[in-house]
Parts: sequence; structure tokens; C-alpha cells
Amino acid sequence: MVTATADLDQVAKGRRGFLLALGAYFLWGLLPF
Repeated sequence: MVTATADLDQVAKGRRGFLLALGAYFLWGLLPF
């Protein structure tokens, strides 16, 4: 039970990090450099 919730927490953290990286990538792409 504890391992299952820990795994779900890890998946949630990974998804959040992925979305954050994706958002940063798109923001960087929009910069006029």
C-alpha cells in the first residue's frame, strides 16, 4: 500500500516535471533570440 502510493507520487512528480520542462522549452522557443 505504501509502495503503491509512493509510486503514484513519483509518477505525479515525474509528470509535473515533464510538463514544466515542456513549458520551459516552448517559452524558450518563443524568445526572440
